[in-house]
Amino acid sequence: MKSILKNQKGQSATEYAIMVGVIVGVVLMASTVFKPQIKNAFEQLGAKISGAIGSVSQ
Repeated sequence: MKSILKNQKGQSATEYAIMVGVIVGVVLMASTVFKPQIKNAFEQLGAKISGAIGSVSQ
């Protein structure tokens, strides 16, 4: 057991590639699941900005 702990080196490129793949997968799944909420949030933000611009330009 001690030899296993002593022989540990840094992460390899393969481990980094796996981590990046998992992160990308999680982001893609989250964006699919939360797409309606994200779209609604941006539409509300756009409406607020448009309203603010309209009230300033008058």
